[in-house]
Amino acid sequence: ASGHTITNNGTLKVTGKGTIDNTTHARGALVNYGTAVLEGTTLTRSAEASTSAKDNGGNSWYVIYNEGEMTITGTTDVVNKGYYSSLICNKGESAESPASLTVSGGAIEQQNFIAIKNDDFGKLSITGGEISSDDQAVQNWSDAEISGGTLNGNVSTWAYDGAASKTVISGTAVITGNVMAVNYDNQDTIPTVVIQGGTVNGKLEKAT
Repeated sequence: ASGHTITNNGTLKVTGKGTIDNTTHARGALVNYGTAVLEGTTLTRSAEASTSAKDNGGNSWYVIYNEGEMTITGTTDVVNKGYYSSLICNKGESAESPASLTVSGGAIEQQNFIAIKNDDFGKLSITGGEISSDDQAVQNWSDAEISGGTLNGNVSTWAYDGAASKTVISGTAVITGNVMAVNYDNQDTIPTVVIQGGTVNGKLEKAT
């Protein structure tokens, strides 16, 4: 009632059918500081109440927050309907202690807002699976490699003063949405987007 549904500080493996839910404001279905492999089940926040990017409605947060090493694969479903909090946040403590998120399967769907936010000191690898968002399938503030999978929604790479970011798109990745490079605060640090392969069904854009 008052905490995250699962907080992992060791080694966690989730398989099979079922649902991991959280209904408390500022709490998630899964918070990982160790090593986690998700091969099955559904993770969600069924009481999400946000109405906009400025209004959390008194009940909003990430479904998954990762500061450790996580792999999402198999028949895992991560789903939510929210406007205020990203579905998944991958964030490290420092350059010496990054967070690692690999998506090689499963279905990740966030209606109305960001599906995967790869935050500071996050390393994101997408090799498979389906990631869908009405807004941004991926918002990258650090290092992201997208070499496979199906992404329905925009893929954006953001940089701010002193924190560069890079996204590499290659292989069999299919992106149906715009690919954007954004300088958040119009400083000298710039985002980098490299397209070596894959398919982009959308526009290539840059913005400040």
